[in-house]
Amino acid sequence: MSNRNELFNTSESEYGNQYQQHLLEQYKLYVEMADRISQRRISTNTFFITVTSLILTIYGIVKSISLSSSVVLIAGILVTFSWYSVINSYKQINSVKWHLVNEIEEQLPICPYKHEWFKAGEGEDKKRYRPTNTLEKKLPIIFGLIFLGLLIYNLFIC
Repeated sequence: MSNRNELFNTSESEYGNQYQQHLLEQYKLYVEMADRISQRRISTNTFFITVTSLILTIYGIVKSISLSSSVVLIAGILVTFSWYSVINSYKQINSVKWHLVNEIEEQLPICPYKHEWFKAGEGEDKKRYRPTNTLEKKLPIIFGLIFLGLLIYNLFIC
């Protein structure tokens, strides 16, 4: 038996004649799970965009009736910090999952994801591929700076 830190627990000869079939089934399931993480990531970003937009709307309402809006803006800053942290978490788990997909592909007849990554310049050639998390990470920063700017304006200029 292999070390627990290794991806494959047994060799094909130890496992038996259904090794390739089971490997392919597990691979398909794992790729599907990796894709679901990506879908959850998109849903999470949509949620945070909605929440930050709602906070900006609440800020406008509170400001229009002359109430203190600092608490609303601080909440906005905290939400954008959380949003940024969640994006980093998703990026980390996605990186690990796709790395494992590549490892599994080494045991299969073709390696489509590994080859796709190669064709995309392995993230180094921005003309061939620009990671979505580049823009994704900028959104909470932009919203956070808006909230911070409004907070500074409310505390020191207004």
